[in-house]
Amino acid sequence: MNDKNRPKKVTTGNYEGGKKSSPPKYLTIDELLTILETTIKHDNINKLITFFAMLSAYTEDSQFNVSFRAPSSTGKSYIPIELSQYFPEEDVIMIAYSSPTSFYHDAGEWDSKRNAIVINLERKILIFLDQPHDQLLQRLRPLLSHDRKELLYKVTDKREKAGLRTKNVIIIGFPSVIFCTGSLKIDEQEATRNFILSPEINEEKMREGIYLKALRKGNPKAFQELLNSRPEREELKERIRRIKEAKIRHAIIRDIDRVVEEFERKHPKLRPRHQREIERLISLIQAIALLNFWYREKDEEGNIYANDEDIQSAFKILEEIAESQELGIPPYIYLFFQNVIKPLWEEKNKDNSNPIGLTRKEILARHYEVYGKAIPEWFLKQEILPPLESAGLIYQEQDSEDKRRTLVYVSCNAPPCYSTYSDSSSEKNVEPGGEVEEGNLQKYIELEGGEDKTAISTIEKIKQSIIGLEKYFPEGIPHDDLIKEITKIVGGKEKAEKILEYLRGREKFLFTPRPKFYKTMGAH
Repeated sequence: MNDKNRPKKVTTGNYEGGKKSSPPKYLTIDELLTILETTIKHDNINKLITFFAMLSAYTEDSQFNVSFRAPSSTGKSYIPIELSQYFPEEDVIMIAYSSPTSFYHDAGEWDSKRNAIVINLERKILIFLDQPHDQLLQRLRPLLSHDRKELLYKVTDKREKAGLRTKNVIIIGFPSVIFCTGSLKIDEQEATRNFILSPEINEEKMREGIYLKALRKGNPKAFQELLNSRPEREELKERIRRIKEAKIRHAIIRDIDRVVEEFERKHPKLRPRHQREIERLISLIQAIALLNFWYREKDEEGNIYANDEDIQSAFKILEEIAESQELGIPPYIYLFFQNVIKPLWEEKNKDNSNPIGLTRKEILARHYEVYGKAIPEWFLKQEILPPLESAGLIYQEQDSEDKRRTLVYVSCNAPPCYSTYSDSSSEKNVEPGGEVEEGNLQKYIELEGGEDKTAISTIEKIKQSIIGLEKYFPEGIPHDDLIKEITKIVGGKEKAEKILEYLRGREKFLFTPRPKFYKTMGAH
């Protein structure tokens, strides 16, 4: 953003804790990412969501929670640890491990009038670094969902010679909670209360991360010089301190109708979980507004007003993780499906009229081929496949030829969803009068700029994607959503329009007959 295009400071009600002061410079999302990149390489979406989750602690009730889920050594705890260094030390409560009950016993102050231990978590950032399971999160459900600002917990306390007795624990306020665990299985109740994130796993990130680790460990002086060469890091710390001292109550969104309309457009088939997802979206918008509150309209009650830029930024950030959040599974598992299981399934069933299931050994071998790392079969069986099956992406059946073996099938709403295309197009796939028009097929291939197999591969991807959308659009997929889905595959809206125009009326050649799909292809 050029300086001349930066928003101007709103002078009405400009305050910080009741004091007049000059504001820091306007900070864009890209500039924020550049600062955070100093010690956290890549993981842009994870950095932003986690940073704004921590920043949301300095609001009245707009805090939101993040759950990092990924295997060991992927950096799930590294991100919140590094980001916490930008925030005042007294506001960060970092817990390496806590049993489901010990959390209530070791913190807080005794209130004799209430006969209870009072734990004040208002405007605090709570980070659990390495939890082996979700039992603590399950106990904290009322706190994470902001049921009430003051919650009474009754826990049992076993004391020597005194037996069991009940302890009253009162938790006050809404903290921002960052939860890190190596467990990939997640209950739906936890999935709806948190942003579910996973660190990126790619070679470029690993390479840069290894160098940074080596520099930090092997040459602390050079590493410190690197940090000192980035004065904007200290400026960000000071910015956060001033945001805290401003004591902002609420970040109000005036154009709430626009937010709801855009949310409903992205979620045409509404489900109960969306009631919590819209709350997290609102909280993210409010946290983004907080970053530049000096340049937002304010009132005398300590509120600021989010603008269009805050709304657009929030939708743009969430668009990157929308699919995995919608399914309620960690991005790590969703990428496992996209990069390992689905391509293997398409290859194995490319020329088959009946689906052939995948064995676990085949999936493990493909994972090693893609990621260069072996995972144990028990991990695939217990941590990867159950969430994918719960999300409806796969289903498992016993092998009819070997009852000892379970096969994995990719589901597409109503199996079978495999391609029935063949060069000779059998009669069962082409109704009378539906013969292939070779000139039009060549026109499509030219649009793709590839060989026949490239065109058919792209058709298969489009088909899989559209059939997957059918469950959200029982009356037919809207044209705009159809174009958006095809654009993801072919890499351009104009190309997507041309390809869709060609496909209309020719789906009987390209796909197994599916009445709803015909309606989709003909819908505008």
